[in-house]
Amino acid sequence: MLIAFFGGLAGILALSSKQKGNVIPGVAIATALMPPLCTAGFGLATWNAKYFFGAFYLFSINTVFIAWATLLIVKLLKFPMKQTGNELKESRTGKLVTAIVLLTLIPSIYLANKFRKEMEFQSRANDFVNNLTSLEGNFLFNHDIDSKNKVIILTYGGRGLSSEQNDSLKLRLKLEKLDDADLHVKQGFSVLERRKIESQLGEIRSSIDRKDLIIHELSQKLDSIRYLEELSVQITNEAKVYFPPVKSLVIGRSPVERNRDSTNSMNALIGISGTMKEADKQKLRDWLKIRLDLDSMEIGFAE
Repeated sequence: MLIAFFGGLAGILALSSKQKGNVIPGVAIATALMPPLCTAGFGLATWNAKYFFGAFYLFSINTVFIAWATLLIVKLLKFPMKQTGNELKESRTGKLVTAIVLLTLIPSIYLANKFRKEMEFQSRANDFVNNLTSLEGNFLFNHDIDSKNKVIILTYGGRGLSSEQNDSLKLRLKLEKLDDADLHVKQGFSVLERRKIESQLGEIRSSIDRKDLIIHELSQKLDSIRYLEELSVQITNEAKVYFPPVKSLVIGRSPVERNRDSTNSMNALIGISGTMKEADKQKLRDWLKIRLDLDSMEIGFAE
């Protein structure tokens, strides 16, 4: 309102001087009229009613007070006025101008006063919060101030607020002249609760690690069993070629050490049809050790 009023004064004074120019009126229009009009256009383009009506109201304020300031200077400098000869019409025009000015001015005063109160509340609330960053074993790690609804939310962490500390907060609220404020105090995780949760999380992680280890070991054993099954089939087919009496061959790990990488020893059970000479059995043993690249091998025969 003030920007528009003084912009209108500067504009009409510039136009009333001997050295007329458009610079000052242009500046008045650019500073008072264009910004709200552009914002209103943006609100209209995005279908944002709050932006549109708020900016258009500001545009109306600026338009009215530029015109009113111009009218005051025109009357003050006693510019010749157009006479209609109808006093009633001129009186109605004067009253209409006054009504338009008042209707534009009163809401702006109300909004400005409301904004001032919100800013005062925000300032007092900030001072109130800044003095309560720590309370005997508790620390303030979050706060929220709603100046429009006059709500203050404080979230503390630590050992927990006692009833005496809560009463102290309400007393300080009155001392800061925030009697009309609605105070909400929340308690975050306390130290003991946090330690308990961390301990539980540690146990859960340890349990998961143990299960992962068991799964890994079982997976290795399963891979080893599959490997031995495939190897047994392959060795059986080869043994049948070199030693016709062989009808089946099963390879397994030593019961002493099951890990394939930790020992170079295996057991084998060979099924034969009919009889097989001892010399041929020894050749079969030697062939298996060489074929499997083993240091030692326990072999049993089943007829």
